[in-house]
Amino acid sequence: MIGPARVGGYVEAIRHLLLLLIATQVLTQLFSQEFKQLVSLRDWKSWWVGRLGLVSLASVVAYYIIDYHLNVLAAPRDLAMRDLNWASILLVRKADTLTGAELSDFRRAFVIPYVCYLPQSIMNYIALAVPSFIVPTVVGVRDTWASQADRRNLTVELSTAAENNIKSIFCEFRDRYKNRVARYIELPVWLGAVVAFEVIVGSKTLAANATALALFAMCLVAGTGLMFIVLVLWYERAYADLRRRYHGDLPEWARTLTITNFMLELMQEGVAGTCAIVFGLSVVGYLVKLLLEGRAGG
Repeated sequence: MIGPARVGGYVEAIRHLLLLLIATQVLTQLFSQEFKQLVSLRDWKSWWVGRLGLVSLASVVAYYIIDYHLNVLAAPRDLAMRDLNWASILLVRKADTLTGAELSDFRRAFVIPYVCYLPQSIMNYIALAVPSFIVPTVVGVRDTWASQADRRNLTVELSTAAENNIKSIFCEFRDRYKNRVARYIELPVWLGAVVAFEVIVGSKTLAANATALALFAMCLVAGTGLMFIVLVLWYERAYADLRRRYHGDLPEWARTLTITNFMLELMQEGVAGTCAIVFGLSVVGYLVKLLLEGRAGG
């Protein structure tokens, strides 16, 4: 935790609470069924659950290696370079060439604090952040494939179904599609909270793993937004198939199922409340930043 005295501890505590909140929302609300399948080893026989498990395990191992390198090998030297006395020593000699009293002082001042911090970092990123990011990523790929297959099946069904069955076929597709898409309009809001925190408050620590977390969250937000746009455009194509089935003369029930109404219904799926919560968190984060800057300056 690189930064002004005592500031890093406050930031890490807030970061842990934020990640806990987001993990609870993402894993127990938005993707609760998929997360239960992941932690239930007997469901790993399923193709997509097995892939999700392998990606998660690989991510955990990779992040542990990176986290160990950053916090035990790289970060102590970076912190020591901010001390004028140690900087003058390390500019001439590498940390692994120190001996005797110098080595003991270096370990006590810079290495041991990061070794003690490592379990906290593992809890934050491996136990909370990795599942919260990997589960939506893999499930998003699965849902994209499933949505494309559903739309293609709908095209075939609409072209062959009797006219009195068209309404039930399209409405069933629409409800299933809406339930699948709805969570991807809420997910970027929560991931955006991670980015906002790291930009507003987390940057005080200059922790490399926190910066990597923010960058990954930004990529996931962009990817989720792109996927959401694609899914909505696919719904428009499905609605176009419905118009063609009726040769442009839609019945009254079908005129209420436009893409505009579809988007409005998605926006009513709890997004307003989520945005209000995240906005509140952003305001609190900004106030905390001001408090930390005042404490560091004092």
